[in-house]
Amino acid sequence: AGGKAYVVDTASDSFTVIDLRAGQAISHVPLGIVVAGLAFDPGTESLYAANLAADAVSVIDSRTRKVKRSYPAGPQPWAIALDTALGKIFTLNVGDGTIGVLNLADGKQVASIPIGPVAGGTLTLDPATHLVYASTSSLDSQYVAVVDGNTNQLRAKIATGNRPTGTCYDPAARRLLVANQQSGTISLIDTARMEASGAWTPNQNNVWDLAIDAEYRQLYVTVPPARMFGSFAGLAILDADTGQTLLELKLGQAPDMVLVDPSTHLVYMTDSGEGTLTVVDGNTGEVQAVKEAGPWAHAMALDPNTGTVYVGITGQGAIFAATR
Repeated sequence: AGGKAYVVDTASDSFTVIDLRAGQAISHVPLGIVVAGLAFDPGTESLYAANLAADAVSVIDSRTRKVKRSYPAGPQPWAIALDTALGKIFTLNVGDGTIGVLNLADGKQVASIPIGPVAGGTLTLDPATHLVYASTSSLDSQYVAVVDGNTNQLRAKIATGNRPTGTCYDPAARRLLVANQQSGTISLIDTARMEASGAWTPNQNNVWDLAIDAEYRQLYVTVPPARMFGSFAGLAILDADTGQTLLELKLGQAPDMVLVDPSTHLVYMTDSGEGTLTVVDGNTGEVQAVKEAGPWAHAMALDPNTGTVYVGITGQGAIFAATR
């Protein structure tokens, strides 16, 4: 992986572009946000950042590397998802336990949907049905909330294991997969029936985030260390149809989020403890690169047109990106 890294630094309130090959900053743009979540709109080549500190969504032009505008959002937006077909932005708001809905065109807030206490979590969109699935990462939570993007209404709360964290959608199986950190399981949600159809218990069960390679039928699971000394930390690769563990990669200090580029089958994993981005070849399971990003490397978003992966660095508001 090479190219450029885009870094939003909340300590200096800036958006910095770093040439990864030369290791030098080539652009520095004032910003002033804490990046908690990221989403990318390939149609407009715009990066959307959930601004936790300012209760806002910042819109960044990926071509000019400038902030185009900022929209007021719900209190403390943590995760973000875009439904470009409906022209909507969804934010998962820690401050009041809601999913906020904004117009993509002008940022006007059109709905605020209560879902219960939110301590973090993820948003996953099924673009075929326009359903948005939210995990809350709350210690006492045992469900994912489902919001209908067509109506801006809460559709259901589907039972899961304890403390659902990461989610991903498998379009081939038409099911949502949910990592339950405290249960050590992965729930299988039948999205047609709106109910759990089973659960897997991986060998390394301190599961956190999920990403699927639908073509290779591989599920990637980040596993931060459990509390006991010497416990496994890294990336587990499971068979996406059976849940069988295929490979375990011991990586980093505190593996966090994971993302798959379906066109290259490259897998990207952030480590919030080491502040790094690890790139794994999905074909071979080998580590291709480990890049220094910044404190609390967290959320990611993919530009499918260029293969650029943006990584939010929560500790400094950073966005790291590597191109094909």
